[in-house]
Amino acid sequence: MGRSALFLLPARESPSSRFRVLQYLPRLQADGWTVRVSACTPSAEPPVKDGMLRGMMHGLGTLVRVHNRLRAALRVTAYDMIFIERELLPPFTPSTEELVRLLNRNIVFDFDDSLFLRYSDQAVNPVALVAKMARTVIAANEFLGEWALRHNDNVWVLPTPVDTDRFTPDRVLGDGRLLVWTGISANLPALELVRPALSTLARKYRDLRLRIVCDRPPAFELGIPVEYVRWSPAVEVEAVRSADIGIMPLPDNDWTNGKAGYKVLQYMACGLPPIAAPYGVMSDVIDAGKCGLPAQDTDEWIEALDLFIGNAEMRASVGAAARKRAEDIYSVNALYPRWREVLELMVEQKDPMAV
Repeated sequence: MGRSALFLLPARESPSSRFRVLQYLPRLQADGWTVRVSACTPSAEPPVKDGMLRGMMHGLGTLVRVHNRLRAALRVTAYDMIFIERELLPPFTPSTEELVRLLNRNIVFDFDDSLFLRYSDQAVNPVALVAKMARTVIAANEFLGEWALRHNDNVWVLPTPVDTDRFTPDRVLGDGRLLVWTGISANLPALELVRPALSTLARKYRDLRLRIVCDRPPAFELGIPVEYVRWSPAVEVEAVRSADIGIMPLPDNDWTNGKAGYKVLQYMACGLPPIAAPYGVMSDVIDAGKCGLPAQDTDEWIEALDLFIGNAEMRASVGAAARKRAEDIYSVNALYPRWREVLELMVEQKDPMAV
């Protein structure tokens, strides 16, 4: 018997949608599922300088999002299960999710950030209500999974997978002087944490430089030359694998404890030795230093960077171990069967009262 699922996503181009859902769907369809994707587009308004016009564009964008969500909600009865990624409409959560549940109770709720922290000032956390109304919750790491278990007994912890058939190592080993950071612009401030270390090492390694792959360049100096690459799906792989060392500085707080560490997985899949702040899942991902180095303060960042920059053999060895770990544990190939199992169990045990 065929199975069907409606996937309600924030946006097709958002990192969480692309990596936690969309890269699985061709395999799911090949396994006989009927799949439909409804994205809450537009995901962003075009840049407009005029304040009044910008406000009008934002208001229009909100209306389009509401329209798209309501239109999708009217279709949910036609599917065996509904997959909700993150909040459907943050300003209106959990009302939109309650409408969907009224029409179809077979809901999977997937999240990969500490979304609940955004509502910590509210008496009743709307993300907690969404987790409670879902029949299954998928969390990106143990920190998020433990939070979800307070609100739902059926919680699966599934990391964000990396496509190791697409993110592959470069055959040419560089000189260790090109660092890379990739991510969305909202996370650019984290780079300021590593600026003192970069400034110090720039005096030792004159040609040290940092490549930033992002939707916009940083608005601050980092103490070394910066090579900005505007992110797009067409350049994201080559921009990472042609570098030498991947970095992921982070502050230590509950938001970063909820991070899935996807940028580090991209580095690892490309055979780059990563250096990452060891918060949340990061110590696990880099396997306690076997597949990358941890760094918290400036001294640790200087030591870790200096080790990798000055030792090509170590970079190659750690990069190879990182690549293997990404393939064995965090790849689409490794995680897809578990992800599909969650969906299959949902359909097999679906609520008979679902309309």
